[in-house]
Amino acid sequence: MSKLSALTASLVAFGLLGPATAQETLLIRLPAEVSTPRSVSLGGALVGLGGDTSCLLQNPASLIAVPRSLDVVLSGGSHGGYGFGFALHPYRTLAIGILAPTTDRRFELVEPRPGPSGLLQPIDGRWIALAVAWTPFDRRLSVGAMAEAAHLRLVDDAGSKSQRQTWVNASFGVFVQPDGLDGTRLGVAYRLGTDRTFDVAAGELRESDTDATYRVRRPDVLSFGASWRYGWLKNTHVTFNVQPEVVLYGKVLGSTGGNELDVRTSVEISFPRGECVSGCGGLWQVRAGLVSRSGIPSQVPTFSDGYDPGRRSTTLVAGASFADERLLSGKLKVDVGYSRACDSKSQHCNTWMTGISYRFPSAFRGDLRHHRARR
Repeated sequence: MSKLSALTASLVAFGLLGPATAQETLLIRLPAEVSTPRSVSLGGALVGLGGDTSCLLQNPASLIAVPRSLDVVLSGGSHGGYGFGFALHPYRTLAIGILAPTTDRRFELVEPRPGPSGLLQPIDGRWIALAVAWTPFDRRLSVGAMAEAAHLRLVDDAGSKSQRQTWVNASFGVFVQPDGLDGTRLGVAYRLGTDRTFDVAAGELRESDTDATYRVRRPDVLSFGASWRYGWLKNTHVTFNVQPEVVLYGKVLGSTGGNELDVRTSVEISFPRGECVSGCGGLWQVRAGLVSRSGIPSQVPTFSDGYDPGRRSTTLVAGASFADERLLSGKLKVDVGYSRACDSKSQHCNTWMTGISYRFPSAFRGDLRHHRARR
């Protein structure tokens, strides 16, 4: 190679001949807040529970636990999150669900190293999901799959936005429900991650004169869920949910980061409302839970400025539901969900979700008996 060629290569390498392209890796973490008030108030612990439209995000196979009817939900909340979805269970062995929020806080956290323009955050997260659950042989065992089209932009502290990116993700699940009323339900779900590239021109998201390429990655997640019901009083029960999740950071970061364990736990208390306790009146439900999540592994080369995303955060969730036979014979239910996740980097400490659900032809008080009772 000639001396002139060698000099040119050196100048380009050191960025002396004009804008160059730099790449930074950003990591996006699976959030605690997802789509509907019930899911928010359970901390997303639905892999082994199922029972309504929102469960398709956590475990598509658990849609089979939706009563044999049409289940519709319309929800909205703080930080611009709102959406619509329905689940349909037309046959004993088949259920389908669609969830189509226009915008959501599901793209909750991006953890890059601090750059010249400050910490980048996701914005304008939009998506639609379609799921199918099928019982192939044994009516206690179902399998399911979900496809979702996701949309995302990035924004910096000054409000500058990147270009839009749209992609398709998938999830797969298995769900087991017992014949007995108080048997243990089990679920396993695998959620594929994300690997997208955002090209940002100099002067847009960056104050420097260097173009940048941001590689946004979300690791795969393997979730295990179990729920069991304790009969408290006649036609009143308490449902406990435990959901450990293996976040496969090692697959994304290689030798620089290992896999981490997140845990979601929740309890749901359901009891009748009305003059009779056999379920002929309405329904009350109260919920509470905790989501304990590991921090994104800090030993990442792009975090070279000493930025530490923290090792663990805990999210408190709570909520309630109410259905009354005077409201369309118990087919209409009002839900509220709350999530509190506060740490040194939280931009949205409190998240509220409210919604209205409609179930036809069965009523929500049927949940007091058993999800399988109307099959």
